[in-house]
Amino acid sequence: MTPSLPVVALPRATGNGIVGRGEGWLSLDRDLRDSDGDRWYWHVRLTDADGPVEVRMARPGLIGGFGPAISRDGGAHYSWLADRYAVRDRFIVDVGRGEDVLISATLPYGRSDLHRFLDEAGEGMERTTVVLSEAGRPVPFLRLPAAGRLRSRLVLTARHHACEAIGSLVLEGVVLGMLDLRRNGVEWAAHTEVAAYPIVDVDGAESGDQGKARRPHDHNRDYGDVNRYAAVRAIRAAPLFDDVPVAVLDLHTPGLIGPLEERPFLVASGDAGDEEVVSSFAAGIGGGPQADPAVMVFDEPWNSTSGEGARCFAAWARNHPTVRLATSVEYPNAVVRGMPVSRGTAVRFGRRLADALGRVLD
Repeated sequence: MTPSLPVVALPRATGNGIVGRGEGWLSLDRDLRDSDGDRWYWHVRLTDADGPVEVRMARPGLIGGFGPAISRDGGAHYSWLADRYAVRDRFIVDVGRGEDVLISATLPYGRSDLHRFLDEAGEGMERTTVVLSEAGRPVPFLRLPAAGRLRSRLVLTARHHACEAIGSLVLEGVVLGMLDLRRNGVEWAAHTEVAAYPIVDVDGAESGDQGKARRPHDHNRDYGDVNRYAAVRAIRAAPLFDDVPVAVLDLHTPGLIGPLEERPFLVASGDAGDEEVVSSFAAGIGGGPQADPAVMVFDEPWNSTSGEGARCFAAWARNHPTVRLATSVEYPNAVVRGMPVSRGTAVRFGRRLADALGRVLD
């Protein structure tokens, strides 16, 4: 008897996927939409089957070592389907009659998740809209004012590439880490203002786009002479680099599976002295094998202060004389040094980043 296949749809927010039907199984691919290259993000809803459903991936590299992330409570909580690491091209998930099951390549993160974080963080964080996106969505901005005299500023950005959801969780960790440092009486943290853009490409994140390599260029290649996106124009116009020493962390994720994709790393440029600055910061992060990041040098025009045309945010920020550190931070999407990524591991890594900023801003 052929198993009953579920109804398949995209979640209302952060949904992506192309689904086909075989003889008793589903095929699943990512939807590139307007992105180039070999992207990996997908997120679909399965409803109303009568037991195990086999899902076959349309191409390699679309699920991490612990399978897909799965939620049975409407997206409030996700966990990995498998409890042992393995490279897979298919999986089986149980979907019952009337049951609603969400599955994704990573832990999805949209505006509802940001609202949940802000409710948990409590008072003290100013929340506003920096600008409306191309589709009319509010681009969120968070500000933690300095307690007393302003001595330094931390600028955080995440989701220049929409699919890189774990970057928003790392940003949560940095903010929580700064709050902890203040509560513990750390003076440099008390006098540091935090300015955070947790979902720069809010349209792409909500729509479930890949975002990275979006044609003609994505948000993180929009810091050249001409700026395509409203969020980038607003960030460039903000008074973030005018008065005090600044550290800039632009939070990203790599792919899903492989030696580069399963460890944290910081990106340095070929700019004079930049590798030394980033390496010194990295040395202060520590935190065990799931946190200790490598440093990789990307000596490319898009990552250079002298680059022309499309440039990334960190390269643009390094042009400002007040900036002491400007680096892209990459944290894995699914597997971190043999262990599953979770909200907890991403937030803890963010806290470690906050601790290490004392080397830069103290």
